[in-house]
Amino acid sequence: KEALAMSARCIVPRIRSWRALMQTRRRMCSGSQEELQAFLESSANVTRCAHLSAFVQTLELHGMRRVDPMDRRHLHPLVIPVAVSPTSGSHTCMLRMPSASKGDMLPIVETTGQTGLRLVAPNTRSYLMRLAVEADESADEGKKSAVIEAANSAGELYKRGEKKEKSPSLSLTKYILSKVGAFPDLYEELALHHLERGDQTAALVAAERSAKIQHGWGSGYRFQALLYTKLGREKEAKDAAKLALMMPLWTLGEQVEEVSRQAGEADVKAFKQKIAEMSKSTRTIEMSQGHPLEKAKEEAMLERADDIMNEVCLGTYKGWDDVRSQLAEIYMGGGRMDLASFVQAHSER
Repeated sequence: KEALAMSARCIVPRIRSWRALMQTRRRMCSGSQEELQAFLESSANVTRCAHLSAFVQTLELHGMRRVDPMDRRHLHPLVIPVAVSPTSGSHTCMLRMPSASKGDMLPIVETTGQTGLRLVAPNTRSYLMRLAVEADESADEGKKSAVIEAANSAGELYKRGEKKEKSPSLSLTKYILSKVGAFPDLYEELALHHLERGDQTAALVAAERSAKIQHGWGSGYRFQALLYTKLGREKEAKDAAKLALMMPLWTLGEQVEEVSRQAGEADVKAFKQKIAEMSKSTRTIEMSQGHPLEKAKEEAMLERADDIMNEVCLGTYKGWDDVRSQLAEIYMGGGRMDLASFVQAHSER
């Protein structure tokens, strides 16, 4: 009993300190959250995000520092910065793709290096649920309570002890993937776990799932290429690497050189040009078969913008800030004033 009492006396102050920290941050967060909501609506031209305040609070509890959404210097033109890691300098952001319209559905990404992005979560809701579940497995009672409370601040997403109560036999990774959402890093973790156990088929299935949920991203194919290489299946590794290169280069997470080597494509620029020509030919055929002209024009406009962004990843430009004006002109030419104003929305500080 004395040991339990001593343990309780140690835990209670930690819980109080985490709660005090969360309350302070909640008060500080209210103003910045409104600024971020306003940026989503006025600059990004998407609807409000219901879980935005909870998202910011939870990131802060994980040691991240809030940032001004207008401070987008040197960042990818399509991201909305939310927080930055004081240690690594990487930003956690919301990604506003051209087809986006709902703030609740914006993917969560992390910057990698100067030009790359890594897909973290499908949206704020699923990311908060994941962080709550992971916190529930923590031995730190104070942090556990604070994170789960913050994650649930816009409506209950996860009840403390829920995993242990309903799915005690599932590993943390499998629980999150089956009950919370699809996360690329967890499927990759699962693939490597299967590989260590000698189950190559299960490993490849998990890797394929990772690539599938990252629609339009090259990182999933890059991981498949790495896995095929580990298995000595060089032809399949080369094919997967080529698929990765067909995606926007910023989706490779700063691994363009490595992927091009695996694909056997030393001249990535020439490879991308060949893909662009194939796409143009396909579009011409589709138009002759009744494909809407306006749709074809928009596709061509988005491809031109992708070409410019690929050039940044290949080092043709010093960084993202050098192409904001060009991207804006392309988007304006295609009638997308919303995108044109968004890519240029940044502070001059």
